[in-house]
Formats: sequence, structure tokens, C-alpha cells
Amino acid sequence: MQPTPPYIIRTLPSRWRGIIYHEALVIPDRATGEPMALDITMQSVTPRSVTLDEFRREYPQVIRYRDLPSLNVSATWENFDRLRNSRRYDVVFYNCDHFLDEVLSYKPHSEQLWQKMAIAAGFLLLLVAGLVWLERI
Repeated sequence: MQPTPPYIIRTLPSRWRGIIYHEALVIPDRATGEPMALDITMQSVTPRSVTLDEFRREYPQVIRYRDLPSLNVSATWENFDRLRNSRRYDVVFYNCDHFLDEVLSYKPHSEQLWQKMAIAAGFLLLLVAGLVWLERI
């Protein structure tokens, strides 16, 4: 069941299914109270706010919801307005994870990126170890 805003919604983008996830912050609209999704994508380039229905049409496969019961919604909107014109999407340096952390805590960070880099480093280490082992036989 879908929670009441504010919450974070994690989805699987259809073309990257299983490799990465996409997250957005869902908070009530300032004027209408309608649930709005705040995110940044390769297509939008800069942070955007869209209705939750529009977001769910783009990202229908929800993995999980995470409630944010103590979130200051008006301060979050102010922070979003500040970021809207000052940030641009970059798959490595400013993706949806960076945006979400910055809009919530003022510090951009991507847990997803660090996880993928650690996995890649592990594979690289195994490859090098395998090559060294093959040289010895």
C-alpha cells in the first residue's frame, strides 16, 4: 500500500532493470496538497517536480517506499527551489541519489554509485589476481 506523503519512492527504470534504481521524494504540493514527485533524470537534466501519477507512468515498477514522518515539507520545497536552477544531471557526479540526499540533507551523496564502484573494483581485483595466477603456471 502506498503511504501518505512525505516519503521516498524507489523504482526500477524499465530500460536499466536490475542494474540501477531510481528514487524520488514525494511531498504534498504547496498550493493544492496533491502528491508531487521531486527528482532528477537524464531526460529532465535539472531537478523537476511532477505529479505522482505522471511519475508512476514513467516508473511503474515500485521496489519500496520509505516514510519520512518528521520531514519539514516547506523547508524541503525551499531547498528544492534553490537546487532547481543550480544543479544538472550527471550519471556519476549528480544523479537521482545525489539529488535526493541534497534536497533532504544539503549534502549530495550517492550510496548507489559507491556500491557499484565497489563491485566493479572487486571484479577488477579478481581479474588481476586471475591474470597473475595464470602467469605463474
